[in-house]
Amino acid sequence: QSTEPDKITFAFFCNLFIPEDMDMIEEALNEQTRKKINVEVELVPLSLGTYNQQINLMVSGNEKLDLYIMFGGDFSSAINQNKLLPIAQDTLQGNYHFLISYLSL
Repeated sequence: QSTEPDKITFAFFCNLFIPEDMDMIEEALNEQTRKKINVEVELVPLSLGTYNQQINLMVSGNEKLDLYIMFGGDFSSAINQNKLLPIAQDTLQGNYHFLISYLSL
């Protein structure tokens, strides 16, 4: 029985340029994640120069953003700005059950 894959949005920075073949990269990634953990990943490449500003805009605009690369380790500030949230075990087993499978590989 086939179930619809979960979808996650992953924002990351690109140092010099955003690759033109990002669609191919995303599809190759999704071929693996669909098979292994039944997840599709939407890649959101951002320019390094505006990365923090873009992340702030995504968070403040309530855009879908599940994962992102964080600079500098200022975790308390990110928590206060609701950029980082605790993940309870029951949440992992519900909305993010695929993470349990992935983390235990």
